[in-house]
Amino acid sequence: MIDLKISQQFGRIGLEKQDAQFQLRQKQPNLELTQTPADFSLEFKEQELTIDYTPVLESLGYGGLEFMSRSYVNKSQAEYLGNLEKTVYEGYSIGAIEKEQSIGEVIFQNTAPQEQGVVIAPLPPINISYEAGAVSSKVNLGGVKGYFDRGEVKIENFVFPKMKVFLEQEPYIKIESVGQTIDLSK
Repeated sequence: MIDLKISQQFGRIGLEKQDAQFQLRQKQPNLELTQTPADFSLEFKEQELTIDYTPVLESLGYGGLEFMSRSYVNKSQAEYLGNLEKTVYEGYSIGAIEKEQSIGEVIFQNTAPQEQGVVIAPLPPINISYEAGAVSSKVNLGGVKGYFDRGEVKIENFVFPKMKVFLEQEPYIKIESVGQTIDLSK
């Protein structure tokens, strides 16, 4: 009988792999919003009521500095004209005496009551003026302004992946005969 010795070795496959390589560069998106608030304003112009009673006071003899000044000027002119009239009248009287008119007649004419000029007139009215008030408004509408910058993703320096398959250990089967091939014991 023949003894056989069988030796076996499995093959081994080797893998050499290289992963993909790249640099990923990304830029974040940017969104900026600026809000302008609305502005609303009101302006009020008040009503105005003016009562001017200066003409009434002046007609009663009361008034301001300007009225008093005019009043004194008018009184002075009236007094001057009255004195001038009196002087002229005296001159006429002396002239009448020189024309042989009797002194009694001249005295009678000078003492006779003169006509008084009485005038009934209404007082000047009070001046009233009115200016209505007003409301005006101003509105500035608000708004939103925006700035948008898109983000981006870039791949740079890309190296493709590789895979290399090779036989690291070869398989084999070895069959050997061990011992004697002839049986001598018989």
